[in-house]
Amino acid sequence: MLDRGYFDLYQQIIDAGSSFVARARDNAVFEVIEERLLDHDALNVGIVRDAVVRIGGKWTRQKPDQPLRIIEIECTSHLKTSGN
Repeated sequence: MLDRGYFDLYQQIIDAGSSFVARARDNAVFEVIEERLLDHDALNVGIVRDAVVRIGGKWTRQKPDQPLRIIEIECTSHLKTSGN
């Protein structure tokens, strides 16, 4: 999860020159820096947004220093029902 409690870890990963993938919460706060164009192939596999963002609102003290890339995909929720 892209959670405030993990921002220090994410920053350490970035500082080490590496990458990470995390699932962002539905209520994640970010400022869009750049919307990237989606090509036909991206749209066909369910990508609905590709953007460069700065994570965190103006009240968030701890956040990665660098802009991050967010890719939103269309997916189906797999809610458990009783009896499963």
